[in-house]
Amino acid sequence: FIPQITSLTPGTSIALLAIVLSITAIKDAIDDIRRHRSDSEINNRETKTVVGHELVTRKWQDIKVGDIVRLENNEFITADIVLISTSERHSLCYIETAELDGETNLKKREALQETCGLEDHIDQLSSFDVEIECEVPNNNLGRFEGNLTSKEKKFSLNNGNILLRGARLKNTQWVFWRYKINEKQWQSEI
Repeated sequence: FIPQITSLTPGTSIALLAIVLSITAIKDAIDDIRRHRSDSEINNRETKTVVGHELVTRKWQDIKVGDIVRLENNEFITADIVLISTSERHSLCYIETAELDGETNLKKREALQETCGLEDHIDQLSSFDVEIECEVPNNNLGRFEGNLTSKEKKFSLNNGNILLRGARLKNTQWVFWRYKINEKQWQSEI
């Protein structure tokens, strides 16, 4: 501390700095608690997954990459997913992406023609064995490239075949989907 430059004593400066740092630490702690509560609420939501030859209710925290899950109208999508089949004709579904891009208009998504015939037939869904390859996650909501491989056949996936985390299913009774990538993988890829 240089007496010619500052009018505060070193003790006063340190006290003010300590107050500012304490307030910032308290604010950060409150934000962390809120985030933890929000994560806990999301992780404890229940959904139905295909296990064996039946639909079983499980918590979101117990779902892993590769699981086939049933999502119903007005539910939020909690991971980036590949659409398999829907309740609608031509295997269409509609999503609202207001949480992602601020747009409230509905966007149309469509399952692959090769998977839409599975509809809600649990026996077929339970034996649905595919591998999904996709590009590294990016910030462009309008671009996606990937492949779905089934029994030596490879089908191209594009932005119209996926539903992104944070969107909401609208005007569609149900959809079945498969996790494409989870949050830990997403963070490790960025």
